[in-house]
Amino acid sequence: MKKILLSIAGCALVAALSACGESEVTTNELDFEKIEKICELSSLEVICKNVAAVDKGDSGLSKKLHLDRKWWAEFEGKVSFSYDMDKVKIVQDGEHITITLPQPEIETSVVDDTFDADSIVTSSKKLFNINKIDLETQVSAMDAAMTTMEEQIKEDSDIIAQSQEHTQNLICNYINGVGEATGVEYTIDFVNEEASK
Repeated sequence: MKKILLSIAGCALVAALSACGESEVTTNELDFEKIEKICELSSLEVICKNVAAVDKGDSGLSKKLHLDRKWWAEFEGKVSFSYDMDKVKIVQDGEHITITLPQPEIETSVVDDTFDADSIVTSSKKLFNINKIDLETQVSAMDAAMTTMEEQIKEDSDIIAQSQEHTQNLICNYINGVGEATGVEYTIDFVNEEASK
């Protein structure tokens, strides 16, 4: 029987990086396309300590030849949040602006140089132990760990809220900058769409 064991040791919010993170004002009029672009390019990154493991063993008569073997790897996974500009809704009524943000798009990846090539493998030294943990099994364990990490992040309302707040701050900086340049005081309301069940 083969078991793939997964765990996330902990997550840390590390950086809010954006191609338009400064929200520079280059015009005296509100540009809705600029707001949409801020939503698309704003990104929030979370780094998670992750573990992928395989516990492989047999029972019965085959156990004499196929002894238990274990493999695990510690690595860092990166989760990036961004927004689909086509799903952002902007309504302006004079000096009042309502912006509806969709749920953030979430992408995951393994952080370069954090995968431990010397991941521990324990196994019997007996000659006939052919119960190997092959590369395909290791890759499956890594993929499963990343999938679990993404699912747990999606359920973390605090991190989702930080992603939304980060994007809202960038938008507010842009709109308020235009307002200061034109002498207009805008009021801004944000509506965050609920996640689909």
